[in-house]
Amino acid sequence: EETPLEYGTSYNARNYKAEIPNWEYVRVVGNEEGTISGNVTVTYYYRRTIGNLTIHYVDSVTREEIATSENRQWPLGEDYSTIPYIKTISNYTFTNSHEGAETGTMGDPTSDVHVTYLYTKAGVQLIVRYIDIDTGEEFPNSGVTNNSLHYGDHYDTEQKEFQYYHFVRVDKPTSGHIYNQLVITYSYRRNTGIVRAYYRDIETQQEIGVREDQEIPYEGHYDTVQKGI
Repeated sequence: EETPLEYGTSYNARNYKAEIPNWEYVRVVGNEEGTISGNVTVTYYYRRTIGNLTIHYVDSVTREEIATSENRQWPLGEDYSTIPYIKTISNYTFTNSHEGAETGTMGDPTSDVHVTYLYTKAGVQLIVRYIDIDTGEEFPNSGVTNNSLHYGDHYDTEQKEFQYYHFVRVDKPTSGHIYNQLVITYSYRRNTGIVRAYYRDIETQQEIGVREDQEIPYEGHYDTVQKGI
């Protein structure tokens, strides 16, 4: 501001010091008061008032923070947006949900703004197979596909019983924590029986030919051979 004053007149520049919204007074350069003996310049310096903008990244179920918060100082009175700070977080999926005003004007109504973005653990698939180890074929209606698990969840599987088969092995841990798609295979082998063919004298019951043994799967077909001796 410029104010014309006569020589010898007293002045006090504090009468012209302004209160400016969203700005804070820093210092003054020049004599704030005195007597006019020529041109007098008094300069008041201000600094833009700063608010705090904090963006949080949270598991929507556990409410635990899953990434480092972003902290930004933002001038009061200026518009802000936290949308550019949405993160891609490993093993989590953004829910497109948030808490707090992700856009607005700093200082209206508060100068300490918190915005929370919500994430869920990424889904992982568990597949359990039950197979005949010799043919590679799966037992009908035996397999399990679980699409409801999330990264880090605990899982359990079971060893099933199948008629005429015995368990041989499983290729991965039957329980634990899952972090990626997991396929677990239980392998079984068909039980067998022994078919023995004897060749005997009908009168003496003495063996007159070499006995033949066949290992046959349960419910499997077998044949014996009548020999010419």
